[in-house]
Formats: sequence, structure tokens, C-alpha cells
Amino acid sequence: MFSFLLSAGFVGLAGNTALAANNDYGSTAAASIGIGLIIFWLIFMLISILFFAFWIWMLVDCVKRDFDQKVLWIILILVLGWIGAIAYYFVVRRKNGKASEITPTQTAPPVVQPPALPTSTPPNQEEPQGSPEPPVVPPAV
Repeated sequence: MFSFLLSAGFVGLAGNTALAANNDYGSTAAASIGIGLIIFWLIFMLISILFFAFWIWMLVDCVKRDFDQKVLWIILILVLGWIGAIAYYFVVRRKNGKASEITPTQTAPPVVQPPALPTSTPPNQEEPQGSPEPPVVPPAV
């Protein structure tokens, strides 16, 4: 169908010489329609390429991401095309974000301090002050 529009655009651009022989307005109108159809076709092709790239991007993201119902989403993206890719984008990708980034709603895990090592004396006993006195030896007789 789009090749028909493109060919109709070129025919309109060339103009119908038999009809345009009587007045200049016919050839001008035909050329305007032809240029308009060519511009329409180029815009449509650009949008189609963008949708195709978006579809491939969402399909690759779905394959790489680890989540529940992965097979279901792959099938939906393949069967529904760009409509499935848009649904995947809003339902899964936007909700989960990128796998490597931390969103503002997520928090970092709390830092857990390791337990302190036990000391040689229980904490409720006082350690003796200074150095211990040497034992007293009785004098020899």
C-alpha cells in the first residue's frame, strides 16, 4: 500500500501532461500532491524505524532482565509488536527501573557492626591497678 502511495506521489510529481496541457493549475496541484505524498512517506518510514528500534530495545531488555513471567512478556512483545513493547515499558521496565541503578525509593541495606571480641576479664570485674606484687619469700635461717 505504501509503495502505491510512493508511486502515486511520483506520478503526481510528474503530473498528467494530458490534463495539465489546458491550464497550469493542474500541473501545480499534481506536483504539490506528489511532493506531499513523498514527504508523508518519508515521515512514516522514519516513525516506523523508530518503533522498530524501540521494539528491539524492549525485547533485548526483557531477555536480559531477571523477573517473574519473563517468558510471557517475551511472547507478548513478539506477538503484539510495538504495542507489546510499549506495554512492557510501562508495566515492567518503568516499575523496576534499570537493574544497576538505585531509585530514590530504594534504600541501601543497613550496615551491621560485627560483635565485639570478648575480653580476658568479664566487664563487671575491675582489673587490678598497677603491676601485681611479687610473692614474699621467707628469709632462710
